Amino acid sequence: MKLLHHISLRLSVLMAMLILSWSIPFYYALIDEVNDETDDSLEKMSEIIIKRTLAGEELEEAFISNNNQFTIRDVSAEYAASHDHIRYEDREVYVKEMREYESARMLTTIYCDDDGNFHELEVYTPHIEKDDLRETIFKWMLTLALILLFGTMLLNTTAKCALMQTVKFISGAEMVKAIPDGIIF
Repeated sequence: MKLLHHISLRLSVLMAMLILSWSIPFYYALIDEVNDETDDSLEKMSEIIIKRTLAGEELEEAFISNNNQFTIRDVSAEYAASHDHIRYEDREVYVKEMREYESARMLTTIYCDDDGNFHELEVYTPHIEKDDLRETIFKWMLTLALILLFGTMLLNTTAKCALMQTVKFISGAEMVKAIPDGIIF
C-alpha cells in the first residue's frame, strides 16, 4: 500500500505543478485575446473620429462616455516624423466622472489633414486590471490543484479500504474452502 500512496502522491504533486505551470501561458493567451478585441474596437472608433474630423463634421457626445474617451491635439511635422503613427499601449488615465485613475488601453494615431497639418488622436477605453486578473487566475489554479490533490488522496484512501475488504473477503473465502467437510464451528 505504501507504494500506491507514494505513486499517487507524486502524480498528484506533478499534476498540481502542471496545472500551475499551465496558468502562465493561459494568462498570456487571455491577455492577448482581450488586447486584440480591445484594439479592434479602438481602431474602429479612431477611424470614425478621423473621418468625421477630416470631413469637418461635429463629433457627437456619444463618442465621449465612461467607456470610450479621446483627445485630439495639433502636433508639429517634426513630432510626427519622430513618432510611430500608430501605437498601442496600456496606461493609467484619469476618468473625470469617477475622479480616479484607471487602467486603460490606448491607441494613438498621428494623421495629416488636407492642409498638411498633423494631428495626434488618442483614443482610450478602460481595460482589465492585469494584476487583479493574474492574481485571480493563480488563486483559482491553486484551488484546482489542491482540490485534485486532496481528491486523489481521498480516492487512494477509499481504494485502500476497498482493496483491504476485497483481500479479506477473498482470504476468508479461501479459508472456507480449505476447511474439510464435517467440521462445524
